[in-house]
Amino acid sequence: MSKVNGIEVPEYDEKSFLAKAASWAGSMGREGLTKAFLAYHLVMDSQTPLAARGVLAGALAYFVLPIDLIPDVIPVVGFTDDVAALAAGLATAAACTTEEHRKKAAASVANLIG
Repeated sequence: MSKVNGIEVPEYDEKSFLAKAASWAGSMGREGLTKAFLAYHLVMDSQTPLAARGVLAGALAYFVLPIDLIPDVIPVVGFTDDVAALAAGLATAAACTTEEHRKKAAASVANLIG
């Protein structure tokens, strides 16, 4: 178990998240990556409520884990379940999502894919 801001999450750490985001950037597309980085920046923000951070950390763990409902290697639909988990987590955290979080996510995506 790893801890993300005090929350225990199986198989999640910043290094594995960033590595997966970089390796699948072309397949996920800008929208999927933006969702992933938005969730990431919300989890890393200590001002995000603990419950929202927990849900988002779980969604990020699902993104990082190699076992999915739909394997990531399947073209076009491989990341559908990952993006759905992230979207559900982000919906939970919508009330605490700020413009600063969105800007950080956009900057992270731009740094990764230009």
